Amino acid sequence: WVMAGHRLLAEVKVGVVILANTDAADTPACFADEGLPSGKSSLQLLCERVLRLQSLVDRATLQERGRQGWEPCVIPIYLVFSQSSVDHAKSLLANRSYFGLAPSQLYVCPQEESPTFDDEGSVCFAPEGHVVGHGSGPGCALRALVDAG
Repeated sequence: WVMAGHRLLAEVKVGVVILANTDAADTPACFADEGLPSGKSSLQLLCERVLRLQSLVDRATLQERGRQGWEPCVIPIYLVFSQSSVDHAKSLLANRSYFGLAPSQLYVCPQEESPTFDDEGSVCFAPEGHVVGHGSGPGCALRALVDAG
């Protein structure tokens, strides 16, 4: 089953989907320092694991794919953010040099937002007067991927 997984990755038939939450400041939580000794964020750790997996897939499938026409494994990563944090997330990715990944393998997709309600059931408003929204959940994240192409 491991070799079958490597083949699927090498043929770009599977990828990674990440639902990224935002906090009140619209900073994606996946960019935050998790308090680890390394100071790395959860997204950085995941990207480093994808880089390592790409290397393992290349090594495992090189003979099978042959040297002629060989292309390195590139695992696509689909990052689903709330609409309000997409631009900030893209900027953070660029500032962090895409955590060593090729920019073309990172796809940032905006997710629809639903209004946020307080404990009494009233709609929450930001100080600027607009309705506070939040991501619509995992089901809508799949719709966001489809809509983003």
